[in-house]
Amino acid sequence: MLNKKRVATIATLGIALIGCSVAIQPAQAFDPVANKFAIVGSDTLEDVVGALTNGTKISNGTTLVRTVNTDSSTNGSFDATGNQAIITKSGYPMVQRPNGSGDGITALLASIGYASDGVAANSTYTASSSSYTSGSIGYSVKDNSYQGAVDLVRSSSGGTTGSGGYLVRYPFGRDAIAYAYGSGVSANIPAVDLALIYQCTAEKMTQYGVTTVYTPQTGSGTGKDFSIMLNAVGNGNTNKDLLAYGACVVTSQEHDASALGAGGIMPMSATRWIAMKNGASVSKINTGVNLGSPVTGKNAVDTVDGVAVPNLDYYKSGFGRDTYIMVEKARVTLADPKYDAKLAALLSYSDTTSLVYQGSALLGDITTLPTPLASTSQAVKQKFGFLPASTQATSTVVKKS
Repeated sequence: MLNKKRVATIATLGIALIGCSVAIQPAQAFDPVANKFAIVGSDTLEDVVGALTNGTKISNGTTLVRTVNTDSSTNGSFDATGNQAIITKSGYPMVQRPNGSGDGITALLASIGYASDGVAANSTYTASSSSYTSGSIGYSVKDNSYQGAVDLVRSSSGGTTGSGGYLVRYPFGRDAIAYAYGSGVSANIPAVDLALIYQCTAEKMTQYGVTTVYTPQTGSGTGKDFSIMLNAVGNGNTNKDLLAYGACVVTSQEHDASALGAGGIMPMSATRWIAMKNGASVSKINTGVNLGSPVTGKNAVDTVDGVAVPNLDYYKSGFGRDTYIMVEKARVTLADPKYDAKLAALLSYSDTTSLVYQGSALLGDITTLPTPLASTSQAVKQKFGFLPASTQATSTVVKKS
């Protein structure tokens, strides 16, 4: 078992991309900077990773669980939203905050020297990874001022795996996607009909009381996964293509149902819903908003003694998904000159307080909700609605989508 390591996170931070034009904020509005490793990306994982890196007693109210590095240093986890401009580490430039999994991956690639503008900051990077340049944030690596600014990415989407990529993904835990709905909308809309609603089929919208259809912002892993799930589960398309949305679909910030009104519908992570309902995360759920299920006969989230908990069968359904921590492959490859033992130690499945620890049982092995020890990262994750992932095998990522 490895020494206690980890990330200690500066709660709501965000990290940015170089070359962006951002408004200068008053000094008191800035996020803290990381003193070791900086983590950016997914909204879905931001609160649970923030709790682990900052330290939390959420498991049982008395036991502190904190993910720190092997030298006891701490790190910073930057939220997906907040002040527009952030500085991840001392001496680094102010850049725009990455909002979501895709933006986080873009930021990490810029940090390790990928040249989106065609300037070869590192000759080992080739045009085959050009898909990383897409996203809602622009950056430049014409100089080296941004390299090293980002170390890890929270990602609710797994990307495309292969053998020639520069990143590696570590399964973090199991989530699921359902939908939040306002008054007048049905609590159960079968996946096939939900897909038609997102294609703006008027008949289906009327049938289920839907008047406004929302999708998350560009760069959201939840938005991408939900679209793929609708196409696969709803339309029977198994090639992981995105569903072609209709013109009625409008963009909103992912997991923010604070303004969701009557007739409104939006994708919602089960883990985010659980965390908000149980007070582990700040609630962004408007009065009268509920969580619906596209899987007939299965709730996404159950309530037991007044506490929201995962529905295991739903997490195992076609609307369940593993979530990930991504890192530069070279830095966690022992034989590589860039290998960083402290960074690799944060991603140990054998250390009970590591960033990725989730017990030894995989999702397919469990038949009831686990009861992890309060002193473990797994216990913290479950308070935020995460279950063990379907695998603990790492994979090389060749594209972010």
